[in-house]
Amino acid sequence: RFESFPGTATDGSRIYFQEIENGRAVLAQALIADGETSTLALPDELAAPSLGDLSPDGSRLLLRNHLATAPEQALWVVSTIGGAAQKIPGILAHDAAWMPDGQHILYANGDSLSIAKDDGSDIHRFATLPGRAFWLRWSPDGSRLRLTLLNSETHTSALWELNRDG
Repeated sequence: RFESFPGTATDGSRIYFQEIENGRAVLAQALIADGETSTLALPDELAAPSLGDLSPDGSRLLLRNHLATAPEQALWVVSTIGGAAQKIPGILAHDAAWMPDGQHILYANGDSLSIAKDDGSDIHRFATLPGRAFWLRWSPDGSRLRLTLLNSETHTSALWELNRDG
């Protein structure tokens, strides 16, 4: 799996990204080999998809609605090979990433990071931070989490790293 810029993801053969098509935000994919681009079908609830992460096996994307007015939005799982998008019940987040096992999700809500199964069950706290965490990414060996922490009091950001145990 390859890392990419925030809002993009790649499995090495395709790049996933947001783009504007006919005045509407869509989620697109492009083949690296020839640059051919196509859009992924999403429910209307995802009017402006914001890409959080690509699962370790490259089969699923984590999305949220960028146009939502609330600071925390529902998370969605979308298959990269087609099929209906699935809303993860009971989870609201401003960012999220797949855990290295590909079956759990690490998500940021307020100043907390929590872990849940990909169906929204088995939620437990991972860490409480002195700010809001964004751009959550695991190291290639899955032992460390890297993120950008936004401090709402000082209006500054800093790069953080946490061990897998929080």
